[in-house]
Amino acid sequence: MIIQLLILIGIVASVAVGIKTETARWLVTIITPSLFAILFLIAGIRLQRRLSVIDDLAKIKSGDIMENKTINVSLLFENRELYMVDNVTFIKCTFKGPCLIALKGNNDFSRSSMWGSQDYSEHLILADETRKYNGAGMFMDCSFKYCKFENIAWLLNQQQYAEFQKLPRARG
Repeated sequence: MIIQLLILIGIVASVAVGIKTETARWLVTIITPSLFAILFLIAGIRLQRRLSVIDDLAKIKSGDIMENKTINVSLLFENRELYMVDNVTFIKCTFKGPCLIALKGNNDFSRSSMWGSQDYSEHLILADETRKYNGAGMFMDCSFKYCKFENIAWLLNQQQYAEFQKLPRARG
């Protein structure tokens, strides 16, 4: 971000100097397009990284084991037909939202931190069984060992809601 800001300042400065002095017109004709090219190169690299992350997350399939990953949960469900991840084991992963997550089947949260550094118990949503919810990602029969969940809202049935209420809260 700082580099992009400096490049934009350089473009404005080269145009301003190039307009004022006759001998400095080369600044406008050579440096300004070069700075624009660098700016587009940076934007392209950032876009390529984001597309690579989305592609890697889309390749997660049933039976996989993911370890030591930081996962943008919204991107995890972005390219999935059913917005569901099933039968995947996550070990020492950090899940970052914002995202609404529903649970189905038997999910194991061994030694995982649901709340981060604060008490996020207000992020528990008791699902109305008569209602259909759109846009929520779903974990089905997944295992989470030593994982952290940050900025995640949980859409839970009555039994899950009671279990989540019993989880230890963050202190401080």
